[in-house]
Amino acid sequence: MHTPRFPNFGQFDTYIIRNEIDLCIKKNVGQLQGKLLDIGCGRMPYRDFIKQHADISDYVGLDIENPLYNDAQFQPDVFWDGVTIPLPDNSFNSIIIMEVLEHCEFPEAVIAEAFRVLKPGGKLIFSVPFVWHYHDTPYDFNRFTYYKLKSLFEGAGFSIDHIVGYGNWNGFIAHTWSMWIKRGSLPKFIRFGLYLIGLPFYFLLYKKGKTHQTFKTNDIAIGHHGVVIKP
Repeated sequence: MHTPRFPNFGQFDTYIIRNEIDLCIKKNVGQLQGKLLDIGCGRMPYRDFIKQHADISDYVGLDIENPLYNDAQFQPDVFWDGVTIPLPDNSFNSIIIMEVLEHCEFPEAVIAEAFRVLKPGGKLIFSVPFVWHYHDTPYDFNRFTYYKLKSLFEGAGFSIDHIVGYGNWNGFIAHTWSMWIKRGSLPKFIRFGLYLIGLPFYFLLYKKGKTHQTFKTNDIAIGHHGVVIKP
C-alpha cells in the first residue's frame, strides 16, 4: 500500500484519504476470496497487500485505456469503456472499486455490471470521496452521500453489510486545510511555512480511523467506504 506514515508536504492533501482507504482495505481484506476483480484498478496499489492477506486465487485489474496509468510496468488485465464490463456473469468471488464511482458518468450502470459479474454470496468493497477537489477532469461526475450509496447498491440488488463515513467536523477542517496548503494559489514558500506552523493543530484535529454509520442533518464526512454482498 502507498500511504505515507507522516503527512509530509508533498502528499499533505491526500494523507487523510489514503490513510482511511488503507484502513478500509486492512479491516475488510479477510472478506475477499477466490477470483477478484479490481474495477478501475489504476496502478493496482492494493494488489500485493490483498494477495498477501486474503485467499485470492486470481487478481484481475480492469480499467480504461489511460496513459496516466497504463505504461510498460502497469497494464490492466482487461480494458473496458467505463460502463460495460466485458466479462461473463457470475465470474468473480470478490470485487473492489476504490475511488472510482465518482468518475463514472452512469454509476447505476456500473454497479449493476458489478452485480452481474459477481457470484452469489460474493462481496464488494468500495470507497468514494465526499470532500475533494475536482480531479481527473473532465471525468469527475459525482459526490455521494451515505443515502445515495445505499440507494445505488440496494437498487442493483446488493444487501448492505455496512457503509461508514470517515471524518467529523474537526477532520473536515484538517482535510480542507491540507488541500488549501497543497493546492492553494499562495507562493509555495508561504504555503510550506503555514504547513509547518499548522502541523500541531492538524494532528489535534484528525483522528485516524474514526468512522460513523449514522448521518443526521448538519453531519459531515470526508468520504465513505463499505462492504456490500450479492445475495
